[in-house]
Amino acid sequence: RRRHSGGGSVRGSVGGSSSGGGGEGGEGGGSSSRAIVSAIAAAAHRRGLDLAVGLTLQDYNALVGPAMALPELSRSSTLAVLVGSTRDIWTPFLWALRQSPTRGHLAREEEHGGPLNAYVVRATEELAAEAVPRGLGVSLHFAHETAPGRLVAMQRLAHLSGAAYFH
Repeated sequence: RRRHSGGGSVRGSVGGSSSGGGGEGGEGGGSSSRAIVSAIAAAAHRRGLDLAVGLTLQDYNALVGPAMALPELSRSSTLAVLVGSTRDIWTPFLWALRQSPTRGHLAREEEHGGPLNAYVVRATEELAAEAVPRGLGVSLHFAHETAPGRLVAMQRLAHLSGAAYFH
């Protein structure tokens, strides 16, 4: 099975979660972080996004520097989750296209550069609403976004998270 980690792929997304308080919720590495990553992975899998790996956002920001740093949501240790897909995305994506009122097209697809990107954005927004506990901050970023402040070094993120390895 071929794995896509998000680097250069339209299928990658990353979200940061933060509780804004002490040692609970969105801190990268705690047991509650593992529970959040597990909940995100389960919700993502139901949508054909079958890769979900947690990491500490500050590690990514240190690797890429300020120009490509992502929001840390006022935390010293912010959980980030890299979500991606393999070929398993095609069945739910095609189902979504068939179910769309404008059969073969999805809402916001022009905004996101095509139907697959629009599907990934919608699926990620839905899974974040379902799986991230209320009260935690969420910031979603996608591989297809290239505007200043939105661009993510997906290959570096995938390597750092262990979802892919680059030498």
